[in-house]
Amino acid sequence: MKTETNAEFLERIEREGNTAAVHDMCDDLVRGGQTQPHAWMDTRSSWTPENVQIVWKNELTAVERAGREKRESNRVAIKAASKGSCSNSEAIQWVAENLEVEGAEKNAIGPIALSLLKWAKESPSSRSEFFKNLWPKLLPSQKEIDNQARYSDDGSTIIELAERILEGIEDEGNDG
Repeated sequence: MKTETNAEFLERIEREGNTAAVHDMCDDLVRGGQTQPHAWMDTRSSWTPENVQIVWKNELTAVERAGREKRESNRVAIKAASKGSCSNSEAIQWVAENLEVEGAEKNAIGPIALSLLKWAKESPSSRSEFFKNLWPKLLPSQKEIDNQARYSDDGSTIIELAERILEGIEDEGNDG
């Protein structure tokens, strides 16, 4: 099966004249509520032929990647640990925002975020697992949405009350 890296994908869609359409699709998904990384994954998947395997990692070979990761691992871990820790929610949010960012490991907000990012970048199945099982934990439940809706006000109640008060003031002025 043929494989296609990110760079090869971008070259192919440019050759085919589909660059604008691909970017529009990704932008539409983001506007629809998806995170940028997830929108890019869905866009790329839908624009890739079935007989082509998507290579989600950068263009380094597995051996080059392993060597680079091993050299950088200690430095990155020390830097992340020195930043302190973050909550699980913050780590998940940070990973979702930085999954497609080259070198994001160097700016991890904590060791949990760093480990989670490395795992999510490990393979397409890890990435899928991240968006399927971890990301939804940050989304509010239907009960939370309903509770927030009870307390939200579009201003109509206040406007109605203000109009009634003004009418009362005008009526008092006309009586006197």
